[in-house]
Amino acid sequence: MASRLTSSKLNEVATPEAQNALVDSSPSNVVPASRKFPELRDDEYDDRLTELLNTPEWPSIKEVLRYYIGNFIFKHSETEGRWWNASIPVYEGVVRINIYRQEVLSVDFRSLRKRVRSQALRKIWVDAQLLEKALQRNPEQLEQFKVHEGHRGKNVRQKQIVFPQASGADFLKNGWLLHASRSLNLDLMQAGMLQSDFPNSHVRKLVDAIFAYQLDEAQFAEATVIERLIWLRKNQSKFSIPVKRLWKGRCAVTDIEAESILQACHIKPFSESTDIERLDEYNGICLSANIHSAFDAHLIGFAPSGEICFSDRLSREDRRRMGLDGVMKIELLDRHRPYVAHRYTRFVAANASTASSAKNSETRL
Repeated sequence: MASRLTSSKLNEVATPEAQNALVDSSPSNVVPASRKFPELRDDEYDDRLTELLNTPEWPSIKEVLRYYIGNFIFKHSETEGRWWNASIPVYEGVVRINIYRQEVLSVDFRSLRKRVRSQALRKIWVDAQLLEKALQRNPEQLEQFKVHEGHRGKNVRQKQIVFPQASGADFLKNGWLLHASRSLNLDLMQAGMLQSDFPNSHVRKLVDAIFAYQLDEAQFAEATVIERLIWLRKNQSKFSIPVKRLWKGRCAVTDIEAESILQACHIKPFSESTDIERLDEYNGICLSANIHSAFDAHLIGFAPSGEICFSDRLSREDRRRMGLDGVMKIELLDRHRPYVAHRYTRFVAANASTASSAKNSETRL
């Protein structure tokens, strides 16, 4: 059953043929583009959002919402805010997805506050005619869903409410449900653009949280390394060359001049630097490869005065082998010092009370 299309501004987003093609297409396995996790403030809406994000069931709720938005809503990233939104209504422990004037999906976490259920309830509005035909062909579906009579809403076809009993997003993967919901959603989007009297309840932050991709520490470190390598390849002439020139083509610590092992190293860590700081040659220091590795591992550091500091994790014998005997100091320019001071705090924190300056280390040699 094809969706009923009428003249609408939705046709400015895509042709009627493209809209109809969505109804019968297969679910997409493509993960929508990730978004930055929203910054939460101390206000009424963000308090409700924070409560939701702190529930143990949030991963399951997020899975349902991601799948529905990505597969059931036409061009979701292009139509967000104009035809559909996600909300946490005031005084209700639910997450709603609304298209035009109609709630098309809700995830109920009111019972979670009392820990009555381990899974949130889900309800979906679907096209009544398609639902009836689907259940006639597949009566076993009744074992998975509780079907209740709906009502005829303004500008939409008659619907029924379905309460899925499956966990996660599995219940959304029924072909008839996908077909019926897409048909209904397109009808709603054709009926008009989104109208809301509660702008504070319908904000982008919830959708950002749904699609936010949070890396664990290991994944973040790996992603940062990859990002840095890509960045360095693109900006070789803008950062590495000026840094090496500023340090006269020598390792700042050992005076090694072998170009093949010299590297331009960010003083303020790459992951903590702004785009401008990443290109600032004064945020760079020229180091040989082994010294660079020791610097990144907080085995050696530089005090704001330029004195070289050693971690107790770097033995005296290893320092000798690396040519780091004696008291040493690098020559810093004033524009280096803010970056060096920032990095020095990282060195101290990494080594706690064991960090020692070159002067102190001399007495232990």
